[in-house]
Amino acid sequence: MVITGLSVRCPYIRSVGAESEARKAGPGGALVRTGRPVAGPRMERWPRLVQRVAELRHLGHDRRVVKAQRDALLSVADWQKATFDEQATTPPSARRRWRTDASALRPRDATVGPLDLYLYLKARFGPPNDLMMVTRGPGLENVIQWGYALKSGRHLFRIHGTSGRVEFIGERLSPDDWRTLTSTIKQDFVRVGSEMRQIRQSLTRWSLFINPFRRVQMTASRFAARLRSIELKEPGPSAMTLTQAEAETYDAEFTLWAGATQYSSVAGTALRMLAPVVAEAFINFVLFVLSKPAVRIDTRLFDSIVRQEVDVRVRALHVNCDGFRCAVDTDAPEFKKFQTLMNGRNDLLHGNVDPHRLAFDVMFVDTFDGDQTIPLFRDDRSFLARYLASSLKFVEPEAALADLETVMRFIDHVLAHLDDEARTRLTLLLRQDYLGRNEVTGDIAQLFGDAIPEVRMLTGRVPRPRGRRHAAKRPRGSA
Repeated sequence: MVITGLSVRCPYIRSVGAESEARKAGPGGALVRTGRPVAGPRMERWPRLVQRVAELRHLGHDRRVVKAQRDALLSVADWQKATFDEQATTPPSARRRWRTDASALRPRDATVGPLDLYLYLKARFGPPNDLMMVTRGPGLENVIQWGYALKSGRHLFRIHGTSGRVEFIGERLSPDDWRTLTSTIKQDFVRVGSEMRQIRQSLTRWSLFINPFRRVQMTASRFAARLRSIELKEPGPSAMTLTQAEAETYDAEFTLWAGATQYSSVAGTALRMLAPVVAEAFINFVLFVLSKPAVRIDTRLFDSIVRQEVDVRVRALHVNCDGFRCAVDTDAPEFKKFQTLMNGRNDLLHGNVDPHRLAFDVMFVDTFDGDQTIPLFRDDRSFLARYLASSLKFVEPEAALADLETVMRFIDHVLAHLDDEARTRLTLLLRQDYLGRNEVTGDIAQLFGDAIPEVRMLTGRVPRPRGRRHAAKRPRGSA
């Protein structure tokens, strides 16, 4: 073993049958060079010792570099814009190579708003200049929304605005240093305040809001999917005399049917109440998106239209909205079923009491001896089964699903009266959970796609699967 450029102090070199080699050690045990490895268990530690000393020296060098980079990063006033050539040739920061615990990451209270930070960086350095901007798509479906490559002294660092949060890529600071950095950035806002205000005024402002139609439609659809998956199979009448196994089987079947019946009652009630709401939410959405400019800018006129009866709103859609080829056909069966559905919604929404409409059975009572009563029914059925089955009256799964189908057919009926451009635009917006409204022009647009990408960086070593069961199979003859 040959050690070059490194002195290792070794207080002892002892091994059986190796005294001649031990004499080659200098005074104090300083090993300069050995012709061949010294035999014995002690000397087996040498390679590990030399490797550890090298790691410590390299770590000490990294620590000095890290301190210099830390001071450069905290010197906010010295930040400069990095060129493309500098970004391509500068090696990775030593802070990435320096192993540290996750507590060195930026704490939650050491933050600066993405809008303020972007305005500040653009005011100082112009548009985003990071190389990653070349790979950015035109929409919002990007992991990195904006990025700056900056330098301070000899240290090059990157600031990315991701879909998750603002990231100082690869930087590792103590919590106090992170707080100092964000505080220094905020204090420097004053120096470029006028430029930040001008950039802010040039930005387009959109109000993000929840699509109410999509919310109620998704809720109704999930109730409907659950109802379709439930099988309501009432067990037959139980005999008075059963074995233990027969009794347990019957109880299990009855319990399963009882639970399914109770949930079907709740889901059926919710769906029958929601179906008319889905229909009205659709009509209001059409008015909100396609209403003519004269109607949209007149708040009082728009509110008066929304407060009209549902069928009146539908009949006047071609008058108050753009994109309709003609008036909605009110003689079509889709409209007539929809109108029948809307006329009966008040009984559920307001809880109207109508014994004739909600009756589910007839019970005869015989009275004798003054206070003795005997209940009598036409069919032979247990009281508990009769009670559970009655909970589905007027909210049967079939009726609830039929209501939702009526609403969906009505929606398709209305969409069929739009021209191709308006129908395509409206269909796209109807499917979005969140929408944006331009606060200047009032335009409604889809700002986010169906999927929002988000990335996380893992620290530490990635655990590898152990055991022969997880080992990758190598082809025969491979090294």
